[in-house]
Amino acid sequence: MLVSVIIPAYNIENYIGRCIDSVLNQTYENIEILIINDGSTDNTSKVVKQRTSEKIRLIEQDNQGVSAARNNGINYSKGEIILFLDADDRIKPNYIEMAVKKINDEKCDICFCGWEVYDEDDYLETTYSKDGFVFLEKPVSGIEACRLKVEKYIWICQGTCLYRKDLLVNNNLTYSFGYAYGEDMEFINKALLNSEKVCSIAYNGFENLNRNGSAINSDFNEHFLDALYLNRNFYDYVEKKEIFKKSDIDSLLISIDNDYNNIMLGIYKRILKNSTIAKFNEIVKNKKLKLINLNSKYTLRTINFKWKIKYNVFIANSSLGAIVLKYFI
Repeated sequence: MLVSVIIPAYNIENYIGRCIDSVLNQTYENIEILIINDGSTDNTSKVVKQRTSEKIRLIEQDNQGVSAARNNGINYSKGEIILFLDADDRIKPNYIEMAVKKINDEKCDICFCGWEVYDEDDYLETTYSKDGFVFLEKPVSGIEACRLKVEKYIWICQGTCLYRKDLLVNNNLTYSFGYAYGEDMEFINKALLNSEKVCSIAYNGFENLNRNGSAINSDFNEHFLDALYLNRNFYDYVEKKEIFKKSDIDSLLISIDNDYNNIMLGIYKRILKNSTIAKFNEIVKNKKLKLINLNSKYTLRTINFKWKIKYNVFIANSSLGAIVLKYFI
């Protein structure tokens, strides 16, 4: 089975070489590597072209964003299996071989692995299991895997799962365009939901680089709210699904509501991380942030009483909310 590894790239000259090399070093040899250069203005293309392997295809496009790059990668891919990586990721040499074998043995649509997070000095910061996540003991249905992920018993991120391409194509699964945060989580959730069977390998095959200049470590900006909007998009998507039991859908919708609360508090934590309480108060008065929270009937609808208390603390008094976040959550 040919595996297509899709790597969007934008001004990433210092990291993309090690990413490509980690794919070229796989024990599984039937691989194509699609680099979608999203209008980089640095030496990204030059670094890619220094790798002479016939497995590499460099595809140039005008700057359209990471979602368009990934979607174009799906269209250009020739493989039966797809793996998405970011250009500063790395994977361990036997990751793809192990995942493909599991997909074939268990006849699964998606197989995921664990991960390790490193800093720029290659110091191991954390791992999948250390952060409290578990692997699947046996394959589960797609809707069950989706629920487990939304409730954070398992965790799947961009580079930790391999998909059957048919799953993506037959269900018209693409990355939502125009969002800077959360588009990957929405895509993964939709893919899980549409899968017949999902499995995992109890192995940390994916290495994430926690670099200072990455989006995940940037200061607060309004694009962080994208994750909230995409949570609602996914809620609407699930609500329209008629092929599952109503009780299963209702359970998943409640989990998605609770995940909204997690995302919202995560945004507040991010604001507070590098801000004084006074600055925190200034930011949370942002009209767009206030609007998406105050108009959130789904937030107040959740059956989780703990989250209602936390939410209302923020609405009533952002300074008190900041203190609760900093010392008690």
